[in-house]
Amino acid sequence: MAYSIKHSFLLISTLMILRLQFSSAIKGGYWYSDSGLAASDINPSYFTHLFCAFADLDATTYQVTIS
Repeated sequence: MAYSIKHSFLLISTLMILRLQFSSAIKGGYWYSDSGLAASDINPSYFTHLFCAFADLDATTYQVTIS
């Protein structure tokens, strides 16, 4: 009986560790400014990274603008 409980505990512990290890997945999204959806309307809980199409960088001020 103790042998079975030991194995059950080991199995559950291993599964919990694996779940924690793989729960930090990167979820990227691609946003196009002419899509009709404002960037502020995107739910940030869906993505860890959001890639913007056609962004420009001002070489003087280093400000990013969406074109």
